[in-house]
Amino acid sequence: MSTQTPSAATPSESPVEPRWLTSDELEHWERFVAVLELLPAAIDAQLKRDAGLTHFEYYVLHMLAESPDGAMQLKRLAARTNSSLARLSRVVSGLEVRQAVTRRRHDCDARASDALITDAGRQLLVSTAPQHVAYVRSTIVDALTPEQFATLGAISEQLLEQLDPKRERFYRGKGDDRTPLPELSAPARRALEAAGITSLDELAGTARSRIEALHGVGPAALERIDRALEATGLVPLA
Repeated sequence: MSTQTPSAATPSESPVEPRWLTSDELEHWERFVAVLELLPAAIDAQLKRDAGLTHFEYYVLHMLAESPDGAMQLKRLAARTNSSLARLSRVVSGLEVRQAVTRRRHDCDARASDALITDAGRQLLVSTAPQHVAYVRSTIVDALTPEQFATLGAISEQLLEQLDPKRERFYRGKGDDRTPLPELSAPARRALEAAGITSLDELAGTARSRIEALHGVGPAALERIDRALEATGLVPLA
């Protein structure tokens, strides 16, 4: 990315002048890009060397192990791991070969499948975690002061608010695994909250007639709810 103005456009185009990066901004940006490029490969290399896993495979096992019964619907797991369903399915197949994960039919939706971590998968995670955590600590955490690391967390959260404002694609993991409601009109949101529904999870599998009966929840709100349930892999309205 250059700080210099490109060749001028023709007068008829009259473009709005971009806010080019200053020299200092460009230097900061290039260092950040270098971290984005180098860190994933470094983490993958450590996990491959010590456990024969990619970071994504490790993260899938971690997410399954953290779920209440060690299982999660594939579409929901794809959303939680910031992955396409096709990529996740390939990775789960590889973990199945290692007998770390198995699949089963979803309890509430016969069309959907769950990924379920096995005892062997939990053991693999337990045996891998100490070396992985040690690497993360030595490479990132201990390379910064506690204040710097806290600032890194705050910066990351602020950037995630820009990249994923509805929290649809990345799991923050702050002790509340509920999926937030999609963007709805104020009357629709008030109607749902009055009915005790404050998350998308509480809508999953709910009778459509019940939601349609709520004053303020119109066709547009129902359509957004349907799309959000489908996108996150939750059970649709019944």
